[in-house]
Amino acid sequence: MADYHSTTYVPVTLPEVFAYLTDASHLPEYLHRMREAHATAPDVVHTTATLPDGATVESDAAWHVDEGRKRISWSSGPNGEYHGELKIHETAETTKIMLHLHTPHDRDDEVQRSADDALAQIRAAVSHDVSAM
Repeated sequence: MADYHSTTYVPVTLPEVFAYLTDASHLPEYLHRMREAHATAPDVVHTTATLPDGATVESDAAWHVDEGRKRISWSSGPNGEYHGELKIHETAETTKIMLHLHTPHDRDDEVQRSADDALAQIRAAVSHDVSAM
């Protein structure tokens, strides 16, 4: 089992960042293997992703938005063994996004790079969305 952490700061208000992140349809914009994601029921997201070998997989994942604590958590796999959380906090001039990911697999540097890349993509997407308004 392995845990991964990544943090970024974005020059966008917390409400704008949280609105972007709570919309599951944005997942493919920052998760490079994700091809499609959409809510199918409260707290459930259906996803389609491409695996490293090129195979396509579809699955449902638990997806919980905690509006009061500004957190988004998810889990999938048997007994939710793959799970994670995004915590969003407003600082003096930025919004801080913290990612925690837990996998049932041994530590893999590629997963850490993917986590860091996901936050970089989120930063670019929310910064662009706000500048376009």
